[in-house]
Amino acid sequence: MAVLIAYFMSINLFLILILNLFFIVIGASANPSSNTYAGPGPFSEMETRTLATYITNMADKIDLYLSFHSSGQILLLPFGNTTEPLANYYDAMKIGRRALGALAFKHGTQYTIGNIAEAIYFAAGTSVDWVKERLKVPLTYCYELRDRGVYGHLLPPDQILPTGEETMESIIEMVFQAKRYGYMKASNATALKISALLYLAVIVKLFI
Repeated sequence: MAVLIAYFMSINLFLILILNLFFIVIGASANPSSNTYAGPGPFSEMETRTLATYITNMADKIDLYLSFHSSGQILLLPFGNTTEPLANYYDAMKIGRRALGALAFKHGTQYTIGNIAEAIYFAAGTSVDWVKERLKVPLTYCYELRDRGVYGHLLPPDQILPTGEETMESIIEMVFQAKRYGYMKASNATALKISALLYLAVIVKLFI
């Protein structure tokens, strides 16, 4: 498999912020009553421990890592703790922009793209940062899905399938562009598309 797609359901803990990279330095809280509570320590929860183990064991096979969250309609690049650009920033931006073009073509939904710290806010310990920095995966992105603040995390049912459809188109284009720029293992391209489709099917099913 050449891609890993992760989806986090945040229940009680802000799971995207409890990975062991600049843990709780910025953008998270040590207060259990906060909606950005990061837990007592890195990998404190079964979900993040399991995900970290799984990813680490297959790190040399991952060319592209995608995480999904909501909301905001933004495609985010590492890093969340600094505005300094990635070494492959321009490639990542070009690939991301083409992917968002495919997304917009499906239903007209407009996304923006940028570094986490610049596009939304400073947030240390995100999974895309950890996978990029610790496991050296060349391309990592986080999709902040629909919408832009009207419904927030409670997206209406009639927007769920369109969100999945446009995101699938975006991922397929991203894979194509990543391969074009030399980031993908050619032999895994077909498996990648199938894997992406299956993961998105699971995500959509969670909300139907």
